[in-house]
Amino acid sequence: MHTSLSSKAVRDNRHELIIKAIKLGYKLLFSSLLLSLLVLIGYVFNVDFFYRHFSLDLAVHRLTLICTLLTSTSFILIAYHKNKLVQLISTSVFILTAIRLFDYLLGPQFIFNNLPYYIADIFNLIFDMHEEKNIMGLNTTIMFLLLSLSSLMRTLNKPNASQIFGFLSLSIPTISITGYVFNLSEFYGSMSPVTTVYGLIISIGVLCISAHKGAIKAMLLPTFGGRLARYLSIIGYSYCFGLGYLAIKSIDEFGNTSLFGAYVVAMCWFIILILAVSALTYEKEDKSRRFMEKYLLQLSREDPLTALYNRRGFYEEIGKEIKRRKRKESNACFIIIDIDSFKKINDQFGHGVGDEILKLIANIIKNNLRSTDIICRLGGEEFAVMLPDTDIQECCEISERIRAKVRGTNVKSKIRFNSPEFVSISIGCSLLPSSSSNVNETLEKADKALYEAKIKGRNRVCIYDDSLKKKSGPI
Repeated sequence: MHTSLSSKAVRDNRHELIIKAIKLGYKLLFSSLLLSLLVLIGYVFNVDFFYRHFSLDLAVHRLTLICTLLTSTSFILIAYHKNKLVQLISTSVFILTAIRLFDYLLGPQFIFNNLPYYIADIFNLIFDMHEEKNIMGLNTTIMFLLLSLSSLMRTLNKPNASQIFGFLSLSIPTISITGYVFNLSEFYGSMSPVTTVYGLIISIGVLCISAHKGAIKAMLLPTFGGRLARYLSIIGYSYCFGLGYLAIKSIDEFGNTSLFGAYVVAMCWFIILILAVSALTYEKEDKSRRFMEKYLLQLSREDPLTALYNRRGFYEEIGKEIKRRKRKESNACFIIIDIDSFKKINDQFGHGVGDEILKLIANIIKNNLRSTDIICRLGGEEFAVMLPDTDIQECCEISERIRAKVRGTNVKSKIRFNSPEFVSISIGCSLLPSSSSNVNETLEKADKALYEAKIKGRNRVCIYDDSLKKKSGPI
């Protein structure tokens, strides 16, 4: 069974710690089942050592044994997807513990007075209603009641509710252990050491087998939050338990109850310290995460070769600008720039030289624009620019300035490779009037104007007008 669980965990892409927790959970449940069978043998063959703690005169009650056997079996059967059988067993445990709780709250005479005598005798056999010394205590009753609810929640596919009931059931044996360690009989009550061990094993096992879901999964993940939760849980419980032990021992030895106040103060400061350390650690990790998010966002919006916006970043910035210009009701212009005969340059001088030319022209365009203008590399050898608050005449002047600057630059002296001495660009311009926000249509118009510039011999600027409506296509 453990092999199949491991294979299933791998298929579900679970982490190693979660797989180990699930395996441990089923091992603990099997151990609980075997130990309860050992107690059963002790009852059958009258071996007191198997079920009774002689120094405290506390024994494992018959009802506790029945609940342990049934509860362990129900959770083991979950691995085999026997939900109907699990529900039947868990419901039985729930009914038994509910009756015991009912008996505890209302007294055994209530049951005897309201049931037929033969049914009352059966209850007396199971519950020992007239026994005053060896009974299934309230804490044990509540623990198995919670475990039965946890099992039922698992069959109903409610892992979070199942874990909540599991955590609540785990608190009862831990309280009992605290009572035994600190010699506080009020803490363990009628819960024998053997029952305490059973409860601890089953409750931990129940939580471990649900490690692939809910809060347990979050704590066992190899993420920063998971590691922090594990460390704080171990440190916090160890500190509180150890300090409590020292406080109680000191009070018993010196009889100074003011030490309890010191214990409370120490606990408060420990909580403050834990929170401060957690905040500092989390901030350090979160700072790294924020930096990485910013870096990834930059990568998604930026062309890595030219460090200009890519198409996605360009459209995002345009969207912001369109919202702003609606308030101002101003014109804007778009220009599309294409490097002339760029394929021939790549074929003749290589793509490395082509990349250097792209970076050089990108810098020239950027240096001849205003800080408010938005520039991007559309792809290949093509660039696009949005010029906010600009009319078509000013757009033409800016475009001509960029064209002349590119044409007048000695490329060979700039990039220091075997390259063409000069390159040229063609530019198409179009107007986005204040009454319109159709960016795609305006870019299409600029593209048609660029096509016209190519037809007319390249190395020139063309402005879109109605005569270019039917002209389009690559050169």
